[in-house]
Amino acid sequence: MSQFIETKSGYVNLALVARIGEREHRQPNETKGTTYTFYGPEDRVLGTRTVWGGRAIDFETMTAPVVPAAPGTMACVLWLYTEGNRPTDEHICESRQPIVAWRIPLDGAPQPVLLDPPISDDEAIFIEVPAGFWRAEHGQFATIEEAKAAFLKEAQQTYDWLRLDKARKQGAGEAEA
Repeated sequence: MSQFIETKSGYVNLALVARIGEREHRQPNETKGTTYTFYGPEDRVLGTRTVWGGRAIDFETMTAPVVPAAPGTMACVLWLYTEGNRPTDEHICESRQPIVAWRIPLDGAPQPVLLDPPISDDEAIFIEVPAGFWRAEHGQFATIEEAKAAFLKEAQQTYDWLRLDKARKQGAGEAEA
């Protein structure tokens, strides 16, 4: 199965890419960007794609082999919409999606391929296992409600830690002044 990447000039089949050029730049507002140029045979430009916000494209994962998933394999994707507040149950968003394939990267840990692209960098994917439980990279749960509770607890711990760290840094800055 071929992998494709969307560029300014359309989709490019990565099987035809001979090399990838990479150039970093900044916008006037200091937003970091990376432009990737995809070259084919004879160094012909196949397309370019710019990624903003300091994110990089993981070509090793993107070009890993993909195998079809068993029919009916489902995932529950969870993410938070908090607008900067401490996460609560009301902030959890959920999307149930079929897993259409599995990507097998070099490290061997299969990754689900979903129809919808990621909504957030902080989303968690829970996979429904035929034995009746839900599995994620950090554990397995008897019900999706247990998975949501664990997801929320981890999000709250991260939020609390980031607030504490910010307060410590502000306190250290005031002590130096």
